[in-house]
Amino acid sequence: MTNTELLFNVLKGMSLKDKNNFIIQDNNLYNCENKTLTKKYDRKCSSINLEFKKIQYSEVEIWNFLTFIANNITAENLNKIKVTLFNQKDYKHNSDNNFINLLGTSSTNFSLQTGNVIGFIQKDKHILNITSRFGDKFLQYIVADSDGFLEIEKLGAFAHQNNYHWLIACLFKQKLQQAYSIGLPKQYTKFTQRTLKVKGNIDNIDFYYPKVFGKYLCTYKEHSYQTKALLLFIKAYESLSAQQLLFSCRNIYADMLRANQGFDCTNKELFNLDYFNNSLYSNYNELIDLSKKVLKFQSNNISNEQQCSGFLFDISMLFEYFIAKLLKKNNIHVLNKSSDKKIPTGGNTKKEHILEPDIVFKENNKTFIFDIKYKKFDFDNGVKREDLFQIHTYVAQYANNDEIGACGFIYPVKQEDLKKYHTTPILQNNKEIPFYILFLVIPEDKQDRYKFNTNIKNNCHDLIQQIKNLILKYH
Repeated sequence: MTNTELLFNVLKGMSLKDKNNFIIQDNNLYNCENKTLTKKYDRKCSSINLEFKKIQYSEVEIWNFLTFIANNITAENLNKIKVTLFNQKDYKHNSDNNFINLLGTSSTNFSLQTGNVIGFIQKDKHILNITSRFGDKFLQYIVADSDGFLEIEKLGAFAHQNNYHWLIACLFKQKLQQAYSIGLPKQYTKFTQRTLKVKGNIDNIDFYYPKVFGKYLCTYKEHSYQTKALLLFIKAYESLSAQQLLFSCRNIYADMLRANQGFDCTNKELFNLDYFNNSLYSNYNELIDLSKKVLKFQSNNISNEQQCSGFLFDISMLFEYFIAKLLKKNNIHVLNKSSDKKIPTGGNTKKEHILEPDIVFKENNKTFIFDIKYKKFDFDNGVKREDLFQIHTYVAQYANNDEIGACGFIYPVKQEDLKKYHTTPILQNNKEIPFYILFLVIPEDKQDRYKFNTNIKNNCHDLIQQIKNLILKYH
């Protein structure tokens, strides 16, 4: 097989998972997660999924595309471009990882590593997809459960479409329904027309001309639904309307059309649209951001220019939100995140770092501190060194004012990877603090949707029971 054929055949038709490391070496694909060498034709191996708008391909084009993504979609740029995220008010992307890390000088010898950011990037005729290592059913479940409006059972019909359009539709539906709950937005709009009564400012010159049916030419302002914002939402909805998930929002779409009354303007004007100043419409400002992204991506799809576009989602933050909501739904008093715990950095600017554990809850006058990690847990070596330092710092600071009941970490783990493990208490000021590693066990993605949803619900219940048992144990 030639080198030109090698890269295309290795990359096409498979799925690149988050938090994985892949190496192409000597015509073999090496997945560092599985610690095994896999022949290039073995489709059971996790690999990279590149889609093409054209049948023609070349190794140089594919390699250049991968290097472009690695060099431009960096951790610094991810923070600048505001990674798309569900419930981003409380959970912000703070990863130091790039979308992908690529090391190597040629298509036959290189390594590629993924992180916590999933989604897709498109440039010219190439599209790179990254999905959850736990499978699409897991991703669909936590998206649906994290959002109060989505119906889990309706995800199956469209969730296997390319490029995560279903996930964009999920996010758009969430933002649209949350914003619409207070009604359609209105703004003061300037009108100039003839009226029977003087309204606003009358045209002085026109006043001395013969009247047409006794009407005056007036310019005035009044609240109106005919706004650029409403038109932006309509166009974004229409670009995603093929997604079955949005069918339940057709009544909102119909209301927007009636209120818009045929108002139109250019896409350029829509992209320059400002936010609403009225705090009542703050949810609509989030919808403005998302709608612009949807329209810009659609514009890039139909353009002949070589542009880069896509949607990225921080799955680690989504998983954190999912676990926090799971605890709250089961009457565990999870505290809101706050910035009152700080430690000085020692610099000349007297800067302080804010300490924000992922989960803090109080029961029976005791404080429980847990960090949620989406990364893989190493059952042989345990928690990573930097994460242990982090939990020790959290416990030490909270122990200044609170009695610590227990602390630890919560990880997702595949059913087949779950093993027995051992933990011992940590020591703070000569006092032993109970330390735990808890797991949300993720069922196999190969199961049918009903069985998968049933099993993960049961596993969520088991996790909650473990936490409640800890509370009772240290009552």
